[in-house]
Order: sequence, then structure tokens, then C-alpha cells
Amino acid sequence: MTTSVSTTSATNFAAPSQLTVGSLNNTLSYSSFLGLTNDTDQNGASISLGYDLYARPTSVTSPFGATTGTSYNDTASPPNVYTSINGRWTQKNLDGFGRTVLTLTGKGSTTVSQAETVYAPCACSPLGKMTQQALPHAPGTSPVYTTYAYDGIG
Repeated sequence: MTTSVSTTSATNFAAPSQLTVGSLNNTLSYSSFLGLTNDTDQNGASISLGYDLYARPTSVTSPFGATTGTSYNDTASPPNVYTSINGRWTQKNLDGFGRTVLTLTGKGSTTVSQAETVYAPCACSPLGKMTQQALPHAPGTSPVYTTYAYDGIG
């Protein structure tokens, strides 16, 4: 099977503009920081991606037209990442190291489940390691945790 990759000066020849494997063909477009912005296959099916000023993904549109939106609330207390599609959403609350400590999911304005994550110091990692992860549960109910333990090298 023949494979070929084409590049263009638009990306300083650093990223492929077209990928061909046998008779299958994908055309790719990029942002100024080489984040993939569009991928179109030989049938015209396409995905599109958008980014914020920090090169974090903010939107993804599937070949079927569904758009997933993501927003980053860096100054909120706690900071969080909010993702939504068709009225369903997920909010991940972050600690000071950017680790997820609480995941909330819902529909409309109703939170339907949550899951907590607990981290503890570990000699093998400067940020520590996850030591407990709650199974998703309804808000207001007691969480059931999976507990993790690590040896000296992580």
C-alpha cells in the first residue's frame, strides 16, 4: 500500500497538508501555532477545531455537525474547565496544580452526578499522586472510593 505526505509553505513544511494512504486522502489545515483546525477526508466529511489565546481547544465540530464547546475559567474559585454539547455538560474543578479534584456532570441547570479525586504527597512525583477516586454518584450522597497505593518509585 502506498503512503504519501504533502507539506506546504503555509506551515513552513513542518506539518502535513495532505495524507494519502492507498486511495484514502485527508486534507489538513493548521493555525499559526500549528494546532489542527480542519481535517477533511476524501468524502468531504470534515472536523473543525477552535482554540483560545493559550492554544487550548475551545470548540470541536464533528462531521455530523455536533459542536462541543469548552471554556476555561482560570480566575474562578476554584478554577474549572466547562465542556458542553447539546445541553449536556461537564465541569472539572481544579486544584492549584491544575489537577481535577471534582467532576460534575449535568443537563441544563441540573447537576446529575459528581466524582471526587483526592491527591497525596508521593516521593516519586513533585505534584503527588492520586490516592482516591470516587465513583460517580448523585449530589448529596456519600461517595464510594477506589483507593490507590504506590511503592517508593511510583
